[in-house]
Amino acid sequence: MRDQKAKAAKIDQPIRRNPQRSWPMFLRIFVLGLTTVFLVQILNFAIVLLMPPPRPQIFTANRVAAVARTGRDPTGQLKVEIATGPPHPTDNPRDARLAESIAADLGLPRTKVTVETERSAMPLFAGALRPPLPMGMGRSAHLPQSFDNALFGPFVVSIETPNGRWRVIRPTHTTIGPWRMRIVLWFLVAMVVAAAVAWVMARRVVKPIALFAAAAERLGRDPRAEPLPIVGPPEIAEAATAFNLMQERLNRYVEDRTTLIAAVAHDLRTPLMR
Repeated sequence: MRDQKAKAAKIDQPIRRNPQRSWPMFLRIFVLGLTTVFLVQILNFAIVLLMPPPRPQIFTANRVAAVARTGRDPTGQLKVEIATGPPHPTDNPRDARLAESIAADLGLPRTKVTVETERSAMPLFAGALRPPLPMGMGRSAHLPQSFDNALFGPFVVSIETPNGRWRVIRPTHTTIGPWRMRIVLWFLVAMVVAAAVAWVMARRVVKPIALFAAAAERLGRDPRAEPLPIVGPPEIAEAATAFNLMQERLNRYVEDRTTLIAAVAHDLRTPLMR
């Protein structure tokens, strides 16, 4: 009887926190997200170091005019096509200066040449083509014309021929070049690596929860099953401790009722029926 009372008193004790347990669930999830973001940033930084962008192809107005005369580019970097419809003129002053330079080189009127460039590509290489300013000169000082005579990035030069058609000159590079393909493949690899790391860490975070759910299902089938191991973050460990105490209380409750029924049956001299 004393053993039962001592056991009952032990079971009825409140749950105590163990300060030496592992990290809490909140901190584990925070570290998981932070690690994934840090890994992705490292992979992105590796792209900059291992795969720098290729050097842009720069064409001068004189070279474009030479290709327009011969109708072909020996290097294969420019392609020449014939278009029946007129081009779409732009309001970019730089395009107008380039068209004027090419027309002067070919000996044609300014209206016979149209240049279309991509404005988004200009700020990227403008500083590389302009020489440094002398000390004391501001940004408004006159600059050499080398930058104004250069074409880079996507551009289209249209020159009207005597038969009314237009000779179109543009770079031969494709929209998705080898460098862009390597970048896309690198991003796919980075996504796979980050997903694998996040998967492994997420399974480690939710593993105690899965064990707890399995133990609850096992208790419903067999009240005398083995106690749940107290592992994992403090929240799960406290829940496992409470679960084990509940299991012990249920077992004690069943034992007490069985003992009571057995005593009543003994006093009534009636055999127990299961």
